[in-house]
Amino acid sequence: MTKPTKLYHLVFLTLAFVFAIVYLFFLLKHSDSTFDINIHDIYFVIAYAHILQVLALWFGLCGLGYYIVFRYGIRLFGLLFWLHLLYSLLFVFNPILSHFEPEPFIEHIETIQLLETLRFIFLLAFPVGQLVYFLNIFISTLRKQKKSNLFG
Repeated sequence: MTKPTKLYHLVFLTLAFVFAIVYLFFLLKHSDSTFDINIHDIYFVIAYAHILQVLALWFGLCGLGYYIVFRYGIRLFGLLFWLHLLYSLLFVFNPILSHFEPEPFIEHIETIQLLETLRFIFLLAFPVGQLVYFLNIFISTLRKQKKSNLFG
């Protein structure tokens, strides 16, 4: 008898719902709030509402992927799931770090550099987390097929 699969999809679907609600709030109340990303000499200006919209959609799609895996009875690697969740949530904290930047004076240069490094790491964590997501599903599916071929 195999162990039942865990309800990982509920975590991502719940977070997608939360991001969608916060997105609607930002859309109605703070539609002019923006997040600036400075990479070399180029500024990217993104509205917080757009970030929340993309996060709600992406977390919903990841929840759907986890739900499909759950329906087929495939057991996922718990550690890879938690890494995926952690790396995905690090991206959420990236805009929050922009509110802690001090005024650009020479006395604050070390703090500014540290915050910029953290923001860069948080930006890189998101694609790494999604790679972990796809690897978890792919390896778990292959493991299930191998077991079913041995006993089938």
